Amino acid sequence: MVLLEIKKPVKFNPIKWGASDLYGLREGQSYVSYGVDHLNNPEHGSVEISVNDVRGELLNISDLIFVLDEAVRGKLIGWKKNILGNLIIDVQFESVFGSGLKYSAQNFILKGGVIIGFSEDEKKLLKDIKGQRELLLLLVDFIIPNRSTEILKFARPALICIPNEDRNEKSSHFLGKPKHDLDDKVDGIKEASLFHLATILLDEFDEELLTSYKICNQLSFYLRIDNSRNGWPEEIGEHKVLNDKGTNQSANVFENYFEIASNFDSKVILDIPWPDDTVIYKLDLSKDEEQRYEALKSVYMNLILPDLSDMGVNKVFGYPDSVQQCVSYEAERISKKMEYGDDVFNKADDWLLLLQVSADCKSFDFFDDFGHSTIYFMIQKADLVKGNFDNCQVIVQNT
Repeated sequence: MVLLEIKKPVKFNPIKWGASDLYGLREGQSYVSYGVDHLNNPEHGSVEISVNDVRGELLNISDLIFVLDEAVRGKLIGWKKNILGNLIIDVQFESVFGSGLKYSAQNFILKGGVIIGFSEDEKKLLKDIKGQRELLLLLVDFIIPNRSTEILKFARPALICIPNEDRNEKSSHFLGKPKHDLDDKVDGIKEASLFHLATILLDEFDEELLTSYKICNQLSFYLRIDNSRNGWPEEIGEHKVLNDKGTNQSANVFENYFEIASNFDSKVILDIPWPDDTVIYKLDLSKDEEQRYEALKSVYMNLILPDLSDMGVNKVFGYPDSVQQCVSYEAERISKKMEYGDDVFNKADDWLLLLQVSADCKSFDFFDDFGHSTIYFMIQKADLVKGNFDNCQVIVQNT
C-alpha cells in the first residue's frame, strides 16, 4: 500500500459523456453529483495531481482511493517527477461527474487530503483480517496518530451476514424452526412462546473468529415478538441464547409460529467501534480527536465494506451499530436497572455484541408487527469466557 498527501491538481483532462441518461453507464461505472447538474456538463476523464509520497512505493500500484466520508476511486495510469522534483500522478476516473470533472474535483482533490493506493494483490488482501489490520494501521497512523495504540487495541473480528435466497436449515440461518424445546416458564412467561431468530454454526466460518471466542459450535437466539407494543423484550424470560454442539429439535415446538429459514453469505471483518461507543467515550477525546476518529471510522468501513458501509447490517460479534445511542451503555443500564447517568459508563464496556439483526438489512416478516428496528443480543465479557449465556441482555433501537 502507498499513502499520498495531496498538494494540488495540476492538469485536468475531461472527456464529455456522450449518453443522454443514466442507462448509458457502463457496468461498474457510477454517476456522481456535486451540487446542480447540467445536461451539457457530465464528464469523466483524468487529473494530474501533485502529491507528497508519505509512505510506500508507487510500483505495482493500480487502484487509488481518495479518503473522504464517501470514498472516491480512481486508477493510477502514470506518474512522474517534474523538473523541480515534485511527484505528479495521473489518475483516471471511471465515474461520470454530473457537474463536470474540474468543478467536481474541488470536492475531493483537496490540499492536505489523503490518497491510499493498492496493488491488485493488496486489494485481494483487504478481504481478510490480516489485510484489514494493515489498512487500519495505515489510516490510524495518519489520521489520529496520537491515539493509535488505544484504537488498534479495540479492533476485533466480526462476521457480517449478507442475506441470500437459500433456505437450508442445516446451515447457519435466520428464522426457521426452533432448535430447542423451550417448555420452562420464567416470571410467568412460557419460553416455548419465544420466536426463533437465528442459529449460527460457528465452524462454518473463519478460524480467527472462532479462536477469539471459546464457545461451543451452535448459537441459537430466541426472543418474544408478540408484545412489542407494550415494550421491547428486554426482561428475563423474554429472550434466550442457547449454546450447544448440535440441535435438539422436538416435534411439539414446530406447532409454534415460525418463518421459513433464511441463509446468508458471510464476510469476516476486523471491526472497530462507532464514535458513540462507551470505549471511545472513555478515551476522553478532544473535539479535534473526535472529528478525526469519526473520519477514521467512516473511511475504514467504506474501504472494507464499500457496498454496505451506509446500510444496516446483520452481524455476529464485533461492535453494535447503534441507531440511537451506545448499545453497551443501554445493556448495562437496563440489566442493572440503573437510571440514566455517567455512572452507567463505569462498566458499560464489559458488554460485548453477540448478534445484531437489522430490519434495514432484510426486513423479515416478523418486523411488520414487531416494529422496524435493530435487535442486539449483548453479553458480558466474564460470562462469555465462562460460556454462560443465562444473563444476556436484548436491546432494541429504532428511529
